[in-house]
Amino acid sequence: MRYKSFGKTNLQVSHIGFGSMHLPKLTQSECDKILNYALDLGINYIDTAQNYSDSEEKIGRAIHHRRNQYVIGTKTNKRTYKQAKFEIQDSLKKLRTEFIDILHIHYVNSDKEFEQVMGMDGAMKAVEEAKEAGYIRNVAISSHRPDKLAEWVKEYPFDSVLFHLNICQSFAVKDLLPHAKKLGIGTIGMKVLAGGFLNPLHSRYLLTQDVDIILPGFMSITELDENVQYLEQLPDKVEQKQLEQLADIASSHNCRRCNQCECPQGIKITDALIPSTYLTEIDNSTKRTKMWKEKRGPVELCRVCTICIETPECEKMCPYHVSIRERILNLS
Repeated sequence: MRYKSFGKTNLQVSHIGFGSMHLPKLTQSECDKILNYALDLGINYIDTAQNYSDSEEKIGRAIHHRRNQYVIGTKTNKRTYKQAKFEIQDSLKKLRTEFIDILHIHYVNSDKEFEQVMGMDGAMKAVEEAKEAGYIRNVAISSHRPDKLAEWVKEYPFDSVLFHLNICQSFAVKDLLPHAKKLGIGTIGMKVLAGGFLNPLHSRYLLTQDVDIILPGFMSITELDENVQYLEQLPDKVEQKQLEQLADIASSHNCRRCNQCECPQGIKITDALIPSTYLTEIDNSTKRTKMWKEKRGPVELCRVCTICIETPECEKMCPYHVSIRERILNLS
């Protein structure tokens, strides 16, 4: 297992982390096995969140007795002081730990949300109080918008940033990573397989970028072994160039999954757009294509929607000026 210095912190973290979003789907016994197996392999970064159902509790039960062997990162998506304070205290109890290594203020996707978090009665006040008391070691922020993260890390001395990074969403490479590295901020790439739409082989794209932690999610020891196998060997220059070229193609949809848009016909715009080029031009796996068609919603309704003929409602909301309707029509 490779280990990396995590920004300016004193943490040494495994290059491969453990994403626990799927732990609520497993029994406690299954969680015990997979989490301890991960630690035995040398994976020492465990990622969770308050809003991942009982993930924190299952982690606490499974590995609290090995607390000195892992770095725990959890998240609060609350915006006010009172709500964030409650969640931080609740996380400590559920994780059965005296401190949280990295606390993320989670899913901040607009300037308005950031201002609320940083305000007089915002979540940051609770985070700083907890850090002063020794309950939090490092303060982080997560977002689906790497360009906004690049702005916000200049306004507050965050220790870490968590963001989407995969072959279909390579935007952080230019928008964020150079700024984070210059400031000595730890970097964590999540959604490695874009929610399951990608061939696990293409998780190797993250090895071409200077990211401290690559964060896949696991449902079984078999999946864990498969991910570790793909991410174990660093790519040579030829493979690196190939993967970067594929990322340029697969990310051409320009959708960040910032979730600012909404379709009046119920089309799941982000699920429709993000895998579109990848699944039509790079890997048209029957299984993944079937999942894509199920998740993206009724794209055929876009063609007959009278509300959006002149000015599509979704495009009014998109901060990146993506030609959403045109792209959806190409799928229908």
